[in-house]
Amino acid sequence: MSGGWPDLGLSGLWSGLTAALAPEEATAEPAGQRQASVPCPAAAQQDKKKPKPPKRVRELPGKRTATAKVFAMSDGTFEAEVFTKPLR
Repeated sequence: MSGGWPDLGLSGLWSGLTAALAPEEATAEPAGQRQASVPCPAAAQQDKKKPKPPKRVRELPGKRTATAKVFAMSDGTFEAEVFTKPLR
């Protein structure tokens, strides 16, 4: 019995956990010189490029109105530019 608690056969597990969670000793490597052995998922996501926003391919004159222009976009969608006053 150590520390007032009965040994339930978990003393090896307990000592391993306390060693893993103990503060680092002064002989440990400086924080700036450490190398991560497991890649961080958040860092991997930051490295991925964000998708480029779609660009206007052309105006669709058949869909034009007095107060709106409609454009075909590079990703297959449409974009409408709407005005408060008539264009023509």
